[in-house]
Amino acid sequence: MLWKGAQYSAAIPYLTYRFVIAILCTMKVYTKQKLFWFLKDGVELDLSDKANLDMYVQQTISRGRFSDVKKLLRLISFTDFIGSFRRIENFLPREVKSFWEAGFEYLNRSAKKDPHLV
Repeated sequence: MLWKGAQYSAAIPYLTYRFVIAILCTMKVYTKQKLFWFLKDGVELDLSDKANLDMYVQQTISRGRFSDVKKLLRLISFTDFIGSFRRIENFLPREVKSFWEAGFEYLNRSAKKDPHLV
């Protein structure tokens, strides 16, 4: 059966909604060999566990590409990211740590000037 435009567009929000709910409820990701060379490729990590979240954040922001960081920031909340960063900041390379701290400082200054931006 061929999908007509109206039927197809009506099905998309429902499928997207179910997909987002499934991701938010489980908070599970599959590892990539390029980021997690010490794990088997495709190992499932439950990001609701803080140890797994910290490991995922550390590996992603220190060894990941822009697309990996973008995926990370879409997957977890900003407050979870900040909390994880504060727990792992002593284990990050100096350049990575200073880069992200400069970004956080910029966000804080912007929020103080105009609270509606952030």
